[in-house]
Amino acid sequence: SNELMGQNDISGPYTHFEELGIVNKNGNSYYRVSCVGKSSRMNQSRLLVIDFNQKDTFISELSWPLENSGGLELSNYGSYHFVGTSVFSTPYLINSTAGYVSDETRLFERAFLAVLSSAGSILIF
Repeated sequence: SNELMGQNDISGPYTHFEELGIVNKNGNSYYRVSCVGKSSRMNQSRLLVIDFNQKDTFISELSWPLENSGGLELSNYGSYHFVGTSVFSTPYLINSTAGYVSDETRLFERAFLAVLSSAGSILIF
């Protein structure tokens, strides 16, 4: 994701809000949500991730690397729009060997954001 630095004006209406859970950054906890807005200049869909808590808010734009498009017809980023989103999660283990769970094993959950484009592609972030 690229941190927005004022070079891209993203405007509403904002749609497709999804809760992505809680993340930790530099010892602080943040709620994470995603939504879709529009580029003010080009009227193109833009996928945003917002991390916030009582003190701070961080907004990032998610983009799909074109070199990884694998024939998904994403070469013209502005020619399609995001028409749907969904979130799913999977557990993962730290300090586990071949699936064996010990007292040192820690269980975490990872959220994935799936986005349906108007080109018919499902992008998973």
